[in-house]
This record gives sequence, structure tokens and C-alpha cells, in this order.
Amino acid sequence: MAEKIRIDASKVLARVRGKIVFVDAAGNQSTIKAANAEIVGELPTKETKMADNGNGKRKSKKAKKVSEATGVRTIGGKAVDLTKYIKVKTAAGGTSYNNGDAVAERLQGKSLEEVYTIAAKALKIEEKELYAKYRHLNVGMQRMALGNRMRKGTRAAA
Repeated sequence: MAEKIRIDASKVLARVRGKIVFVDAAGNQSTIKAANAEIVGELPTKETKMADNGNGKRKSKKAKKVSEATGVRTIGGKAVDLTKYIKVKTAAGGTSYNNGDAVAERLQGKSLEEVYTIAAKALKIEEKELYAKYRHLNVGMQRMALGNRMRKGTRAAA
């Protein structure tokens, strides 16, 4: 039987599906099967992580925030300029941004089924064809793909 690799608990980034993601000695992110690892020390609990954050909320790696120094909003550490976009409510009640063109306004606040119906009529295609092509994608990607196809169709008609 192979000897287990010892990993300091402070170097562990995550435990996912029987694997441990950690920072190795070279400073790189590595993954190992949990069965092959021995964690040295105590892993922080959810409560500890929340307490460390200071505000009682869990902190995400891709947290959306505004840099205090520059006033620019960042998502995943990358600067995002949202001045060109319009903030709208989604069908589920969340917040989304769109570019404010005719297609975006037409699809704004519509459920996914309504988006498929509108796109099928605009593209003069059966809904079944669109479902077959895009249903494997997540909801946001389906909406995006249908909206982009509608935009392409309106540009071609013009």
C-alpha cells in the first residue's frame, strides 16, 4: 500500500467529490484523491470561514464587488464596465443586465418557454428544432443563444 501524502490543513482549498484541492510546496494548485492524503491539522468549518469573513456572509471566489480605489466593479477579479448595460428583473425575480437593443427588450422578463416561442416565430423555425439544438445548455446559455440567433436574423433582414 502506498504511503499517504501529508497535507497541511491551511493549504487545503476545497474537498470536492472525494478529492482534495490544495496548494503544493511550489505554490501551484494541485488535486489528489482524498484516500491518498493525510490532512495535518484541523480544517476550518463553515462557521469558522463565515466568522473569518467578518460580515456573516460566505465569500465567493467570484464575488461581485466595487474596488474602493478605482470605483470599478469587478467580477472574478476582472474589471467590468456596466455603464453600457441596462439593469432589469429576470422572470425568476433576480437581477440581470442587457444591452437594451430591440431583441433584449422583447425577451426581457420572459420565461424560457416564452423565449423559445418568440425565437421560433422570429426565425420561422419549429420550436422542436430549437429545443433539440439548445436544451443541453443551461438556462442562461439557452436564452443567450436564442437571443443571438434572433439578432443575427434581424441584421440579415435589414
